Amino acid sequence: MKRIWIRKIANRITVTLFCFTLFLYTMAFPGNTSWFILLFFSLLLLVAFLTTLLSFGKAEVNLRNQLDYKKEFILQARTRFYLPILIPEITARVTLKDMQLEEKLFPLFRNQLTIHLHNLQLPRGRYSLVRLETWGRDYFGFFTHYSSKKIPVAFDIYPEPFAPKDRHTYINKILGNPYLKRYIKSNAAEFRQIREYIPQDAMKHVDWKSSSRKNKLMVKEYEKEIQPTITLLFMGGTSPSFEVLLRLTYSLFVGLRDQFQVRFVLIGSFEGTFGQQDVLEAFLTIEPTRDEEKLLHAWQHTKVTGGFTIGIAESSLIERMKQARTEPIIAFSELDIIQREVSNP
Repeated sequence: MKRIWIRKIANRITVTLFCFTLFLYTMAFPGNTSWFILLFFSLLLLVAFLTTLLSFGKAEVNLRNQLDYKKEFILQARTRFYLPILIPEITARVTLKDMQLEEKLFPLFRNQLTIHLHNLQLPRGRYSLVRLETWGRDYFGFFTHYSSKKIPVAFDIYPEPFAPKDRHTYINKILGNPYLKRYIKSNAAEFRQIREYIPQDAMKHVDWKSSSRKNKLMVKEYEKEIQPTITLLFMGGTSPSFEVLLRLTYSLFVGLRDQFQVRFVLIGSFEGTFGQQDVLEAFLTIEPTRDEEKLLHAWQHTKVTGGFTIGIAESSLIERMKQARTEPIIAFSELDIIQREVSNP
């Protein structure tokens, strides 16, 4: 923006010197022609200057999901009093937290700017404000336009889950753990009887052999339906792999919740305060913390109500996590991350 203001000041100095020279010429050689030239250029400069006094009023931002968790970003801003834009080319910059996006627009004679960006990959977090900056020159290049507007928004960007193929690889590693296999088997539902199907029954419980014999749908009824519980524990240390490990935690949550009852605990810094949270919004606000002892102390005092624990942390913390408590734990670190996911988040 400093360059824009320097250019703006330089343009005004140039125009001022031109007007002063024209005025001196008219005073030195008065006549109809010289006065006509002075008035003509004065009117022209005034119109050119007025076209740069452009500002925007009503504005709205829409964010839509695309394939592969990419976003489609649409920003529309109308001029104040619906006045037409008389600047042939405008550069628009959109700022979302630390991310800046620029686009050149050609809105001559319109009263609205539309910025349409596809395949946008936004950093995770909660977005409450979008800043729109515009700049350009009048039609004759005499004056520079610049305006800035803050647009309130309310949308959340969660970590991007890994691709389904890679999620399947991680889940297979989890399901192959012998301790988890034993836990799942001990919580298997106990068969009770076969009865006639009612609309509230799930189709996965249909006994097709019995249905074929009786020529009507029959289902298996179980004495108890206890869904195995898995706890995902994320340790937010100051590892360069912090974001990719958080993505792994979120990916496992997405991939396992259809098969198990999944809960998660995120340990780290939340808005400058160390602590642990187990709500979905915590994925938006968690930040790394430098104090490993605090992380381990929090892990020692984390209540895991039954079920099985999956720990996700940097490699230097994994062994200390296993030593801190006696129950078995499946551990993931940056060493277990598929390399293509690290290089192409």
